[in-house]
Amino acid sequence: VSPEVLSPVGLLDCPFCGSRPVFENLIIEAVIYCPKCKAQMKRKHAAKKDTGVPEAMDAWNNRHAATHGLQEK
Repeated sequence: VSPEVLSPVGLLDCPFCGSRPVFENLIIEAVIYCPKCKAQMKRKHAAKKDTGVPEAMDAWNNRHAATHGLQEK
């Protein structure tokens, strides 16, 4: 089974180099990574649910905000 590879709407660009991230929804985890600088964020799925997808997206976007001084209130 090949992973779902895409760049979903709602993901911010890489906080380190500004490139567009890639998203992979694997069997046990969701992975977001930058193909240019290799930064990555992983979140495990709960049993039989794709819970890692929103968690990985939130973590990636919040890291972007924190890196650029845009802390959420």
